[in-house]
Amino acid sequence: ARDSLYRINARIVSGRWPLPVTVVVPYRLEWRDEDDSVLTEEGFFQETTVVYRDYSYLHLDSLEYYTLDRICIKNPAIRDSEIILTPQDAHIMLPEAFEPRVYGGASASIGANIAYPSGYSAYIYSGSVRTARGGRTKPAIPRLSQAEAYQIANGRTGQMMCRNDEFYIGASSVLGDSGWHENGMASLRIDMRLPAVAEMDSRNMGMELSIPARTGNGTYDTVTRLIEYRLTASYGENRLVWDPLIDVNPVTVHTPVCCDIGIDEADPSRPNRMFFQEETAGNVSEFVIVQGVSESLGSTGKENDSADFIIRLSNTGDHPSYRDKLSSNHDYNVNVSGMNGGTYVGQNVLRIPFDVFLDIGNDFDRSNDRLIVKNTWFGCSDGCRFYPAGIIPEGIYTIEARCVAVNASGPDDHGGNPPDHANCDITSHVASDKIKVYVSSKIYGLTLTDINSSAEWGRVFNDAAGNKYSRYIYGRAGNRNWPLNDGTLMSSSSDGKYSDGEIDSHFFYYTAGTLNELGLETGRNPKYGFPLLAGSHPAVSRQNKGVLKAGYIWSFRLKTTGYAMGCDGSRIAVRPRYYHVGADGTRKEVSLYTFNGTREIKKYDNILITDSSVPANATDRVWEFSFFVPGDIKAVAKDTAITAGNRTYGNFESYMSAEGATDLSEEFWIRDGYIVVNFDIYAINAEGRVFLKYRSQNGCNMWRTEGQDIYRTDFSGIGYQLDYGDIMLLYPDRNAGKDYVTDHQN
Repeated sequence: ARDSLYRINARIVSGRWPLPVTVVVPYRLEWRDEDDSVLTEEGFFQETTVVYRDYSYLHLDSLEYYTLDRICIKNPAIRDSEIILTPQDAHIMLPEAFEPRVYGGASASIGANIAYPSGYSAYIYSGSVRTARGGRTKPAIPRLSQAEAYQIANGRTGQMMCRNDEFYIGASSVLGDSGWHENGMASLRIDMRLPAVAEMDSRNMGMELSIPARTGNGTYDTVTRLIEYRLTASYGENRLVWDPLIDVNPVTVHTPVCCDIGIDEADPSRPNRMFFQEETAGNVSEFVIVQGVSESLGSTGKENDSADFIIRLSNTGDHPSYRDKLSSNHDYNVNVSGMNGGTYVGQNVLRIPFDVFLDIGNDFDRSNDRLIVKNTWFGCSDGCRFYPAGIIPEGIYTIEARCVAVNASGPDDHGGNPPDHANCDITSHVASDKIKVYVSSKIYGLTLTDINSSAEWGRVFNDAAGNKYSRYIYGRAGNRNWPLNDGTLMSSSSDGKYSDGEIDSHFFYYTAGTLNELGLETGRNPKYGFPLLAGSHPAVSRQNKGVLKAGYIWSFRLKTTGYAMGCDGSRIAVRPRYYHVGADGTRKEVSLYTFNGTREIKKYDNILITDSSVPANATDRVWEFSFFVPGDIKAVAKDTAITAGNRTYGNFESYMSAEGATDLSEEFWIRDGYIVVNFDIYAINAEGRVFLKYRSQNGCNMWRTEGQDIYRTDFSGIGYQLDYGDIMLLYPDRNAGKDYVTDHQN
């Protein structure tokens, strides 16, 4: 509202004023007498006429000056009752003086609002002598016509002088320029050069108005809008102004909120676990929740859950509707001035599409945790820790977050389809965000547990008497009747070497490396990692042993977790590949062939598939399988040109097609170096689809995660550049059959 109002009542007074003018003209008469003498007479004659001149001026009838007395408004956004606003005196602008200058009235009079033209005279002397000549008779005095007199008078008479009535407020006149004006008219405009007018608001009236925090978003019309002014000074009329139709703006209520969701590791010390991905899912960039309990987390005294995660919720962001008022990183969850210490945010809520436990207090204590049923909204703060409440079918899931403004109608007022990140819609009380997570199974923990019937390795994996009791199984189970210590730990032996007597009190096993399935250190000695090579044997008496011989059966275990691999019909497949590592360190893929001594040769290309697990049909399963390479295998370069005699063949198959047989004397047969056995391991679900791989194209590489060292040095100090998945080194020209004196050759 304006702090003051002015009302001026003025009118234009105009007309034509008569000005009588007498024109005085000199004359000369000439004539002759009887003597022919020239006679003369000089004098003046005059002619009177009337000239009319226009006039106009502003006549002030009244002027009123009003100051704001009170305002009555009612807007439901603020309160239900009327609000009476009374201005503080300091904000009312009072003029220093009111001075009316009214010179006349509505009828013009000389000396009041009008005056004679400048230099006006009732008599005008015409300087042109008029001469009349006669003969012997005196001529008549010449005369002016009325038209001639008017022409002279009109040309010699100026315009009327006029002046307006004046009214001064302070030093300013509100009725145009002061003083006399020529040309018969004054300035006819009202010049509103008044004292400055202030725009009043509630702060000028000693009242701080605030909208209640629970007022819903929307536009609220002002239903009562009355304003009253009081007459402070006047000239002429004296009356009170009451205007019930003032323009009071509607009130728009909008509580801005922003929402942003993120997800983090519950334990920052863990490596990035973007490893476990469904083979056919493509490149999944979402956070991966790996199902299953890690056996290596229990030593921390915390929950042994490797699938936990932290939800990050933030109400800081760029709100497009308020970029001119708030910064691009404004936090809408901090105390706001005028909201009694409150914030714009009522609550943040979350909806997770699978059952989880909320770790109350992030104390890693399951006894006080809260079960959150899937697809239900619940209040959540930043940094809460969650973990799955059961096995979840693998796949991509969307976790939704919403920030509900403090003025929402209730905790369930989440909105049907709220805007992303910021509630730009004026009617919306909610901002939302979402994040995708990938719930994955895992395949991990490949372990060599036995080399069957091997004299060199019998006491490493079996009991002292050579019975087929797995030291690994007994040792891991902690059998009281046969207490064994883990011989692969650095704490047991820093160099991994044991006497024969010490071997009997320890159990041994071989894994990919020194890390667990999360990439965390296990304390294992790197000596007991894949592949086995010279120096991998734990016995001091056999410390140069480790390269194996074909013909033995090697027993393995590995583990899976998850819904898919817990279903009946799922299975594990192992596809071995073979490589030759020469003395110069070169590595090339080879094919293996068996030869039965009758010149009949057969390619050895076995894929192991097992559906055996302990227990069966469980979401956490241990799979067992055995691997065997026949003792009579021979190796030749795969898909590589070979030379026999003085001829070259495209590959071994071309040679056999041309020659039909081999006696194993050809130079292309590999006899030196080592044969490296490399495993490609994958899990197949009940539908027959490859579901998980130990090493996939999507970034999963469990060999690397579990710490396999692909550059190893053997007992003699010879270094080998290896590859992920290399399991063992075999002699190309030795086999198990030569370890025994027997009539049977393997």
